[in-house]
Amino acid sequence: MERVAFLAKAAVHKAILYSPIRYFKLIGPSMRPTFDDFNIVLAEKISILRGKVGRGDIVIMVSLEQSKLLIKRIKAVGGDVVSYTPPTNRGRGYTDLKKTLVVPNGHVWVEGDNLPLSRDSRSFGAVPYRYLRYKVFAVIQTSC
Repeated sequence: MERVAFLAKAAVHKAILYSPIRYFKLIGPSMRPTFDDFNIVLAEKISILRGKVGRGDIVIMVSLEQSKLLIKRIKAVGGDVVSYTPPTNRGRGYTDLKKTLVVPNGHVWVEGDNLPLSRDSRSFGAVPYRYLRYKVFAVIQTSC
């Protein structure tokens, strides 16, 4: 068992050094229960560069303020119709007030899996594709 763990660790280390794969330590509640604070995700850039991401994919993107990275799930792509409840309405109990829009071409609609604690496209709108940096392809479960 130790040998398997060592080989897995060596493979991850090699992948990080010699390919466009990166790993990220997750912080924050927006993607719970999909991820927890102690998970590490492996992500690659090639899918983003080739335009091979779509609905259901989890991506790491630059925040619109350019200050940090966010991890979110793509819910819709350019041309899709999205109906959502804006965060300002949810907080006041007006859950029946919904907005509908068409995601512009060249943009994606992203949401966290933990909707009540996620700041996502419902707050800042559709995200230009150029803000996407990585596509998540694996999760490493760790403990403290």
